[in-house]
Amino acid sequence: MWHQCMCCKSRTSRERSLKGLCDERFAVRGNSFGGMMARHLAAEFGDQILVVALICPVVVADRDARVLPPKTVVREDAELMASLPSEDASDYEEAAVIQTPENWMRFREAVLPGLSTFKGPTLILAGRQDHVVGFQHQMPLADSYPQATVVVLDRAGHNAHLDQPAITAALVGDWADRVQGWMRKAPRDVPPERSLTAVLT
Repeated sequence: MWHQCMCCKSRTSRERSLKGLCDERFAVRGNSFGGMMARHLAAEFGDQILVVALICPVVVADRDARVLPPKTVVREDAELMASLPSEDASDYEEAAVIQTPENWMRFREAVLPGLSTFKGPTLILAGRQDHVVGFQHQMPLADSYPQATVVVLDRAGHNAHLDQPAITAALVGDWADRVQGWMRKAPRDVPPERSLTAVLT
């Protein structure tokens, strides 16, 4: 069984998705930051892991601290780049070493959906006393989610939902109400699993 590590999954959601595995052995595969998460899973689940596959994994989280080669484009396709919408072209150009229509199609199918802005109801909750990830970096996330409620809770640390359960419950309740209204209006082609977003820092 493969369990693919996606960078958007929190520890809680990973544990929830793995809960059904019980004592079953499984394999993990991670790409980019998902590779770092795959390493964590391998360390956490130990002998339960069959094999590990890491594709271009992040090893050093701080980009400025990484040892990187110069950015190189082995094959350029100016005609292809000019034919793409400006935002798609920018995203593709940032990562593509080989620019071809076939490569672009693979990028569009596998990578681009994860870069698009989520437009549904979003709750971003942070703790002012969170000494693990802080709270100031979370505030700019509001620009990425057009229906976001962004809250910094005082007297709350990295377990903000545990430190302030009543306020958290009210915020999650409001988010759930907004989700119900949004789902009634959501396009039919939006998969249910992509209809909800919650970020707990």
